[in-house]
Amino acid sequence: MFCEVKVDKLRFCINRIKLHELFPLFDISCIERNLEHYYGKIAGRKFTKSGNLIIDITPTRQLREGKYVKNNLQMPSERVFNQGLSGIIPDVAVQGIVSITKLHLTIDLRLSVPTCACIEMLSCLKYRRLIALQLSSSKHNASLCLTHSKHDIRERDSTGALVFKFYAKEQEYKDKHNCDTLVNLNERLSAQTAKTLGASYDRINNTFDIEGQNLLRVEIQLEDASQLKKVNKFLTDNDGRLLLSTLTDKASNNVLYSKLDEIFKWYLKEYVFYRKPVAANEKYTDDELVAELLEKSGRLDVYNARFKDLGEVKKFKKLSSKIANVAPTNPLYSELYHLLFDEPNPNISTKNEHAQKDTTSTALMVVFSGIHSIGKVYRASMRNVDARVSALKRYTLPIGYPVPYSVPYWDDS
Repeated sequence: MFCEVKVDKLRFCINRIKLHELFPLFDISCIERNLEHYYGKIAGRKFTKSGNLIIDITPTRQLREGKYVKNNLQMPSERVFNQGLSGIIPDVAVQGIVSITKLHLTIDLRLSVPTCACIEMLSCLKYRRLIALQLSSSKHNASLCLTHSKHDIRERDSTGALVFKFYAKEQEYKDKHNCDTLVNLNERLSAQTAKTLGASYDRINNTFDIEGQNLLRVEIQLEDASQLKKVNKFLTDNDGRLLLSTLTDKASNNVLYSKLDEIFKWYLKEYVFYRKPVAANEKYTDDELVAELLEKSGRLDVYNARFKDLGEVKKFKKLSSKIANVAPTNPLYSELYHLLFDEPNPNISTKNEHAQKDTTSTALMVVFSGIHSIGKVYRASMRNVDARVSALKRYTLPIGYPVPYSVPYWDDS
């Protein structure tokens, strides 16, 4: 259930003209009956103006033994999923002309800290090719949307060529179920997962109490033809359209889930987690240290204006361009990276740092003076401060540079 990639939304399109030309005897009405059998009333279907049939399904809510599923926390087994997917259109040849036009992949991570803290941390990072937008899906639940282009932040379901979403799954569940926190699970949990959940999991009734859990849902929305072709490239090693027959073929060979896991993690590493986390005391170059301080200050707009006033726009651009590539030292980032990619956490030995502010954000007060030098530097004796102070001393900054941090200090000049 946790750290397992799920298919949360799947849409496919049937060209009725092409279907009639190639398979004149195919009874399209059977699709309606099959949808009802495997997905009940929750499946969506509609005809476009051009007469194409659009079908939307939620694989995490596929009927289990004819019973409705009220949550999307678990995928059915790959065998059961394939029975439902191929059962909608049993004719394999017809599956070969059905295009996949929407694919939403998700994963749920169980964190050691409140989910909102993790979302806030991700929203403060700079990304090379994505814009970060914070959206509100309810009074209590904020989500982070990373996308190629800007969207109206009032829109709950922003879509684009490529969208990453992060939100608190436990809060979303309570919002949808009128604060009911008891989840009826559809699949039995593994012994290891059950042990991890402890008293919140009832083995006898197969229920999970979501209250007090820190569940971060990570979602990738693929709805653009170019992105879906990338998925097809992963699955078939060719650049064509992603077809229903491709999914059913991989699922019948029991390799679809593992392939989707690879695709999901590739997208995250390529666009969001392309920077490997480093230990908080690992050394940076001078430029990286200064860029990190600029990012953590949360005052880039102020610095930008000041550099512009002083005619140092190029210098600021040089610094700000490095921000998106600085390896994060935040323990929350390290925890996420470890959960997603199962790689060693460089901050795993640090105790209680999740509940504290990053030491660099409270460790420095720098007073700048002189167009080519930094004047007095006050420092606190906290970890990794010396390296940052040394970098700042060697770095050329303009006169009147705003003070980024305010902490207790003493003059050691």
